[in-house]
Amino acid sequence: MAIFVSTTFFGDNSSVYEALDELRKTNITKIELGSNHREEPLELKRLGKRNTYVFHNYFPPASASFAVNIASRNPKVKSKSIDFIKNSINICSNAGIKYYTIHPGFLSEIISQHNDMGNRNFDFVFSKHKVSKKEVMQQTADIIKDLHEYAFFKGVNLLVENHGSITSKNDVIFCTLSDLKQLKEYVPDLKFNFNLAHAFLSGIDIKDKKTAEFIFENSVFFEASEIEEVYDSHLPILSAQGKVGEVLKYHKDIFKKCSLILEYRNIKIEEVKRSYDFVSKLLN
Repeated sequence: MAIFVSTTFFGDNSSVYEALDELRKTNITKIELGSNHREEPLELKRLGKRNTYVFHNYFPPASASFAVNIASRNPKVKSKSIDFIKNSINICSNAGIKYYTIHPGFLSEIISQHNDMGNRNFDFVFSKHKVSKKEVMQQTADIIKDLHEYAFFKGVNLLVENHGSITSKNDVIFCTLSDLKQLKEYVPDLKFNFNLAHAFLSGIDIKDKKTAEFIFENSVFFEASEIEEVYDSHLPILSAQGKVGEVLKYHKDIFKKCSLILEYRNIKIEEVKRSYDFVSKLLN
């Protein structure tokens, strides 16, 4: 079992190096470099050789005003997103980082980040317009296939994270089990970084035997955070009573053989460490 921690815990528009400094105090050495940091030069020597890293989606960030969306209907946004991902793949390749997770994009165009942080609503605000979901998903699958091949030849494993939302359910794609199976059939060598919170929000029953078999067989990592009400809250897992904590316990014998990524947002390092210790104990 390996437990990674995402640097997203440190807060939006923060320095990734400040997050790494905090993690260094806890002796957590398996780290996902997350998407919510401010733009700053990536200095590989500052990452430290004792740590193991994976990249996540919009990293290293290039602009606070841009959001990666490979499914965009705007040609400029789509092209910029693809170029960004290829550049991140190149960075991973040069740095010896083996895994890079991307999001499969959104059906709607992103306007801004949501302002409802009191409810821990981290959704984007989307424009509303009619598009063919089937057409967008096929075009996005084509892009994912091309990017997956590009990463392969660079020695990097490109993973796709499943989406899932109640509050933005009409704006997300590749969130149902059927969606993921279709994508897997189209890109047979593709693996997932499976987000457990997103699975709950999209109605995937992880306790179902056949569903669990597909997920565990085709996932390299599992993103884990606790949800609250209808939101993808990115809260720390501190008990086995919440939805995600409970499923970790339910599939304990399988998860102890897997790699987890604790992906929290806007919490203190003390809570990160408490959660890290709890999940470690739960799965041992």
